Amino acid sequence: RFFVEPRTAAPGATVTLVLHNGTAHQVGYNLCGSGLEQLQSGTWRNIPRGGVCTRELRIVAPGQQARYPTRLPSSLAAGTYRFRTGVETPLNRGTPGLDTIYSEAFTVSSRR
Repeated sequence: RFFVEPRTAAPGATVTLVLHNGTAHQVGYNLCGSGLEQLQSGTWRNIPRGGVCTRELRIVAPGQQARYPTRLPSSLAAGTYRFRTGVETPLNRGTPGLDTIYSEAFTVSSRR
């Protein structure tokens, strides 16, 4: 499960990306490189965020979760958003990012 806390945030706010491993095996990840998307007219559109990340692969054990705080761009318009990230599982080991997963949608609002 991949989700964002809180479920509603203001532009420029810090949110936490949470990756919960509900599988029976380890999952590789790097939440720093997660992309942001906005739902526009029924289509998810990439929102550039900038920033620099290391390419290290971290591991989340079965039944555990990883948390990564990140700041939303202050220029975001109100709307529905999600993050996307790549994960490495035993089925795609050695090819990080082969499996792309998407967070549950969250809301950006100028009111909190």
